[in-house]
Amino acid sequence: MITSENQLNNLDPQVSEFLNSIIRGSLTVELAEKYKLSNNLIPSIVDLIFNVASSQVSFSKIPQESSKLFSLDDATALSFSLDLIGQNFLFLASYFPEMMPVFESLGGQPEKYSEVIGRISQALAEERKYFAKQLEPEKEYVFQEKVVEEIFGREEYIEIFHQGVLQFLFKISDASTAEDFNRDLLLFLVDHLSVKNELFKGLMNNQELLGEQRIILENKNVDQTIANWLKDFIKEKGSDLFDELILAEYLTSSRNPKSLSSDGKDLLRRVLKLYRNIAFFPESQGNLDPEKWQILPFTDNDERLDSSAKNFTTRHENSLRQELELSLKTFPVGSLEHRAASEELARLDKNIN
Repeated sequence: MITSENQLNNLDPQVSEFLNSIIRGSLTVELAEKYKLSNNLIPSIVDLIFNVASSQVSFSKIPQESSKLFSLDDATALSFSLDLIGQNFLFLASYFPEMMPVFESLGGQPEKYSEVIGRISQALAEERKYFAKQLEPEKEYVFQEKVVEEIFGREEYIEIFHQGVLQFLFKISDASTAEDFNRDLLLFLVDHLSVKNELFKGLMNNQELLGEQRIILENKNVDQTIANWLKDFIKEKGSDLFDELILAEYLTSSRNPKSLSSDGKDLLRRVLKLYRNIAFFPESQGNLDPEKWQILPFTDNDERLDSSAKNFTTRHENSLRQELELSLKTFPVGSLEHRAASEELARLDKNIN
């Protein structure tokens, strides 16, 4: 069953953009390779995706269709179907409300696809920029009235805050690109301040994983998602506008951040700054010159840094060092306690150097 051109035209523009994107094509090839399907079956995978998108095939029928089209046994057809949904429709969940109940009833786990969703967000953003650049007017038209088109719109920003913080925002390594994104987002917020609450809501529900271990929240072991880290921070430090001192106290003294590596703590610090910058915008910018405002925390030279925060961190590390040195004297060489204290002291020395 192949969808007609009219049926494809009836799809939401956001859905059509993804289904016709380069990244979706790449993911389809990866799916075929994972299940060792020949290249001549890739068009059939594409047809199945579009038939599901246009409601010609229901989500519950995907395993049956997959088994029939690709001669897969039941277990393989189920695994293939979960990957097909996870790679193509979780990103579009808001457009297909019937998808999630079926996906979960088949045994699907949304968190397994957070990396893929992040790749999609980043790739679509890059594709939009590329095509927008191709459509820029030739230089001979510079004297005409300039029309500024927003590269990112409301939905794109919401998607990024909901599922692309770690996979897209914090992977921007080029300083000028990060600065450009920050400026564009600030201009967008100034013109559309009402979208702030939607970005905040997206961030508070973000399911990207930060860290290697689960964390404890309300006496339960939960996934180390951005959403759960923010809940833990708010539980520990409250929901008011906070300064660098409070941030430093949380990262160095609270239970859950202790499970993170040095890089993990740096990443969590950026997440919490992003939360502060968007949740309390524009108050979060303090008395800074507007040219130095940041939503995306892309530099470390934050002029709002409170010297007391730095002093607190130093005092805390000195106190911790004294406790560790006492442990080395108290516990016998070779014991777990002695080894743990030695390793933590080595980490502190490494950070200082």
